[in-house]
Amino acid sequence: MSEGLKHIFNKDAQVSDEEMLNYLNNRLSPAERAELEQRMASSELFTDAEEGLQLLQHKENVPQLVNQINRRLVDQLRKKRHTPAKPAPSLTLVLITTLLLLLLIVLAYLVLLNMK
Repeated sequence: MSEGLKHIFNKDAQVSDEEMLNYLNNRLSPAERAELEQRMASSELFTDAEEGLQLLQHKENVPQLVNQINRRLVDQLRKKRHTPAKPAPSLTLVLITTLLLLLLIVLAYLVLLNMK
């Protein structure tokens, strides 16, 4: 599994997981906190993530929760990848259906023609 798929925030993100955790646990200086808030404000994802994480009562469990979510995502991706694709309808079935439909159209035309 690609390392990039194991993280909720992508590598191009402006805020690392560690910075987010330090922010949530009030381990940043006021200047660092203001700078981080400014970077987070530029991304709706980080604004939503920060709001949601603030609601957690036990912020020390965030790393375990992130790992659990990542494991579930990896499992779901594996299952999805291994799910066999639905087989396409056979060409024979498509041809028979088309021929029957054409036959019905011709019969309907002939019936309407004889009604006149």
